[in-house]
Amino acid sequence: MKLFEFRGKLPARAGKAELRFGNPTHADFVAFRDGKTIRLVGRAQDEFYPLLDGRQFIYRAPNDVVFFGGTDEEPFLVQLSRRPMDVFIEDGEEAFFESLFPDQARLAEKLFGTKTVRQGDIFATPVGIPWEELERYEKLFSGREIPVASGKSLSPVLSTRHRLKGRIHLTKVFGISDGQVGEGLLSAPDHESKELKGVHTLHQTSYLFSPLQAD
Repeated sequence: MKLFEFRGKLPARAGKAELRFGNPTHADFVAFRDGKTIRLVGRAQDEFYPLLDGRQFIYRAPNDVVFFGGTDEEPFLVQLSRRPMDVFIEDGEEAFFESLFPDQARLAEKLFGTKTVRQGDIFATPVGIPWEELERYEKLFSGREIPVASGKSLSPVLSTRHRLKGRIHLTKVFGISDGQVGEGLLSAPDHESKELKGVHTLHQTSYLFSPLQAD
């Protein structure tokens, strides 16, 4: 709904996140996060839609500038492209969240009969086959050996702030991943670490406006 429809009683929190509308020291901003505080420009014609009983929200400014924020494990804020907003308006909250689920993760679930786990904007889907078999498939499909990074160092996942301690490499095996597969301890700021046992395909949330700068 439009902010003016709140009649001055704008939401003050979204889970652990404190919401503040308007900031005269940032004339050009629409939204940004500072720790547990999310600041929104707060123009009367902007739109605010609570999600998950107010723990999260969608915020839309003119020219289809769309932000998704609130609390996952900790406060977060990301800019989205227009498509998820259209889905929300047409089909509601559940469809909005479904639109963010990467298509390739869905395909991997169907191919291997497994269940995806999520850490923030990273989705990891177990493939149910050992590394040796994966390497044979990769060589068969691409005609080359796959470069594997492994050991005690932390490798970036899809160029994001998520890190994997274990084995990780680029692949397009079965056409299910534009990015990486990996196994090991997945970690990221503001999120509980997750142990990925066995080979997982790694994907990022769909429709991020700037994937490499996702919160």
